[in-house]
Amino acid sequence: LKVYDEIAKKCISEPFSKISKLAEAGKKMEEGRDKFAELSIIEQMKTLLLLVDILKTGRINTCNLKPVGGVESYHTERMSAILKNTKYSDIRIIDQSPTGLYEKKSDNLLEL
Repeated sequence: LKVYDEIAKKCISEPFSKISKLAEAGKKMEEGRDKFAELSIIEQMKTLLLLVDILKTGRINTCNLKPVGGVESYHTERMSAILKNTKYSDIRIIDQSPTGLYEKKSDNLLEL
């Protein structure tokens, strides 16, 4: 239940709570906590994997909140940006490990 509570807490805390859909999902998770606790360990693990998708804003279209009393096809919001009118000539997405030892850079987004 600790991991479940942590995901719900993240959704209702800043900066995630500024996105209305994430705050709404966090509230739904809080309401469905007892329902989650009644699931078998295997079902809890499957549900946790589905719920982690909520925090991947901009990388998925929907998330399954059905196991905790929500809808099966919950739509999260995508983050977007208009990159055409920018003063920068090179914009990249950088995925970096917490230690900073590993780093992966995307192609220049302005050239795509």
